[in-house]
Amino acid sequence: GPVGITYDSSPAAIVPGRTLWMGELDAWMDENYLRQLWWSMGYEVSCRISVDKYGGSYAFVDFPNHEEATKALTTYNGTSIPQTNKCFKLNWSNRDGNGVPFVNTPMQQNNSNTNGDYSIFVGDLGADVDDHVLMAAFQSRYGSIRSAKVMIDPITGYSRGFGFIRFFDENDQQRSLEEMQGVYVGSRPLRVSVARPRAKFDVGLSPHTPESEITTVFVGGLNSTITEEELRAYFGVYGDILAVKIIPNKNIAFIQYEQRSSAEQAISELNGSHLGGAKLRLSFGRTQLNTGGVPPQGASAVAGPAFHYTMPVYQPPLPMIPAVDLVTPCQSSSVTDQNHQFLQGIESDYLHWDSAIHTQ
Repeated sequence: GPVGITYDSSPAAIVPGRTLWMGELDAWMDENYLRQLWWSMGYEVSCRISVDKYGGSYAFVDFPNHEEATKALTTYNGTSIPQTNKCFKLNWSNRDGNGVPFVNTPMQQNNSNTNGDYSIFVGDLGADVDDHVLMAAFQSRYGSIRSAKVMIDPITGYSRGFGFIRFFDENDQQRSLEEMQGVYVGSRPLRVSVARPRAKFDVGLSPHTPESEITTVFVGGLNSTITEEELRAYFGVYGDILAVKIIPNKNIAFIQYEQRSSAEQAISELNGSHLGGAKLRLSFGRTQLNTGGVPPQGASAVAGPAFHYTMPVYQPPLPMIPAVDLVTPCQSSSVTDQNHQFLQGIESDYLHWDSAIHTQ
């Protein structure tokens, strides 16, 4: 084994055949730590740490030769990292010396994702499935698994019932969509679909709605005990929230994000997820021109642009509800303050209209 270790500041060359990808690193795991870790196991390596677009840390670890890299991968992948609560998540690096993904020409032509990162959404996970269980289920079938992540509820600390698998290889991603649908992992069958990039998410807007103005998410099917603070924590992982409003006794709420991309990601990833024992139904709080057919607004309504929100088409009867008139950033006073007023104003109008509908 090596008798010493050299700490240099130059980036590690990423060499096909002897470079491993090492994922799911904690923030404190720097390059010196990784070199010491591998040295303690008999390998003299160089490495480079990077952060992916999701904020996760990973490293490229360069071994002296292909044989040692192979031995390290087969020996340690999935085992515990000494003196931590983490496990080794290792795979072959699919990058060349310039950090460019190995993606063949047909793949580039057939898929706009050319960054070597292909993801799927995995839903209906049981409480017995964590990162390691999910990783093992896919890694036994597909050689290009990059990472597996089960999403955790920040309030309860329990699984949200869904997660994501990331691949280096698009072919493995596509195969998994067919082969893993309905496969039991733990106590439940999986539900898998493509994890669509934010920029490509199709929200199906009405033709009259300026896309940039819709940043509000409609949330249906709420547990009656859920609070606005819990919703803010649950949805806040996708971006800054301007306002949260629960409509009492109706098990629905509106979440308004600062950025549209945050709303897109929340809808894409949380629709059908479970919170507080209830299955959520999400959609954009769609807007349309106020041209009639809408319940009259009460005295508490706040003047604003002539838009209202409608229920998603799949909601039970009450296809429409009056909803918040959103302000636009060009207005002079605080967007946050104004939206808070609009969200407060809608509650009494909704309850009045709902009562009238059900007493006819």
